[in-house]
Amino acid sequence: MNSGHKPRTRQPDLLVFSILKDSACAECGAALVKGDFLRLEREKALCMACADLDHLFYLPRGDTALTRRARQYSGLSAVVMRFSRSRKRYERQGVLVEADALTRAEAECLQDEQARALARERAAAYRERVDARYVAAFAEHLRALHPGCPWEEAEAIARHACQKYSGRVGRSAQAKQFDPEMI
Repeated sequence: MNSGHKPRTRQPDLLVFSILKDSACAECGAALVKGDFLRLEREKALCMACADLDHLFYLPRGDTALTRRARQYSGLSAVVMRFSRSRKRYERQGVLVEADALTRAEAECLQDEQARALARERAAAYRERVDARYVAAFAEHLRALHPGCPWEEAEAIARHACQKYSGRVGRSAQAKQFDPEMI
């Protein structure tokens, strides 16, 4: 049962690089300084004008809804990458989109800003409840392993062991489900 049309496949993203050291355009010779954007085509570094991308506007990372909408409305977009020396990999810095797409996306984001804020609050409250249940289960298991441990100490140990963003392995992605074997 074929409806006669092919599913739309997503084209690979155009990549643009935010450079870390001074360079020059391989086509026009324009000087490119640290922080400028360049596009690699056939292993040549091109400035935005020579790559025909100089009409695009930079949208830094950070606002997911704005980025998603701006890319959706933009006929042409590019992902901006920068090499992280400390992590030894390229990291996404933002996107380049058309001006009218950015304007339309900003207007839409303003219209539903309250709804998105409410959804974020609800999601945060849900995560807090899930975390509280996780910590309570952790403390219960500690008390089962060490019946003489006072309840307050078991709770304090559980809160410390389950603290998010502490850098400890215990709160990795694998720790979303309570596993008594891991205690």
